[in-house]
Amino acid sequence: MGRMANGWRLTKECAGVINDEKALIVYPIVAGLAELAVIAAFAVPFWAAGAFSTSRGSITAVDVIGIIAFYFVSYFVIAFCSAALVSAALIRLRGGDPTVGDGFRAALKHFGALVGWAAIGATIGLVISLLRERLGVAGQIIGGVAAAAWGIVTFLVVPTIVAEDLGPAAAMKRSTTLLKQTWGEQLTGRFAIGAIFGLIIVLTVIVAAVVIVGAAMVSSVAAIVAGAVFLLLFVALVLLSQTFNGVFSAALYQFTTTGDPGQGFDTETMRASLVPSRRQRKQAGTTGGLLQD
Repeated sequence: MGRMANGWRLTKECAGVINDEKALIVYPIVAGLAELAVIAAFAVPFWAAGAFSTSRGSITAVDVIGIIAFYFVSYFVIAFCSAALVSAALIRLRGGDPTVGDGFRAALKHFGALVGWAAIGATIGLVISLLRERLGVAGQIIGGVAAAAWGIVTFLVVPTIVAEDLGPAAAMKRSTTLLKQTWGEQLTGRFAIGAIFGLIIVLTVIVAAVVIVGAAMVSSVAAIVAGAVFLLLFVALVLLSQTFNGVFSAALYQFTTTGDPGQGFDTETMRASLVPSRRQRKQAGTTGGLLQD
């Protein structure tokens, strides 16, 4: 319960940073719009080629290439906008006043590394997706566990790419090293953020269902308007969740590398949530040496 309380405090601190630097929400919005463009760019030719037809036969080599390309482009868009968000957040945490352009320019400097990271991430994502589709219930379980583990292990890859100018392989190794120092906080912090937004989204869906059904009894127009409003609200919540995660990853990286999570975050709250290994406790007590590689 103490660790969850720390997670809740970190969530509130993320909210404070975003409130002070509202431009941070722009990056997930751009990512969302870009993803819609990517989906349309791939869906239209697939549809024209009859790929969505139920009467079509087996998947062709062209279909496979298209699916792989879609995964790669989609993952790159997410990685690029995440890098821009983390870059801007790091500037803010270090006392600066970033513009939206600052984040995108910083991400552009690491274009090659982000392309490599997108290739790796898209490959893993495709494999997990295939596991879920081909192995039934067992695949869903294995795929879910694999996706969660991959998300935790690579949580600090983007911050290390933009802050340390590392390539994708080196960034993965660095993220794994930092994971050994911060696994407790990654789990509690991310769980707290995910749980809060998950609960809000579930409540929103329930309220939306009730309101839309009630509106439908009045008129179809009222139901459509209500549905549109709640859809926009749902999208806004998803975008906020992504922004919170980006700010949290930047603060966590900042803390593990400097000992200071940055402006807007409490050092003791972050430190209290970290879980040192037995070797670290023997070498430096419960807190000493925690921030060294």
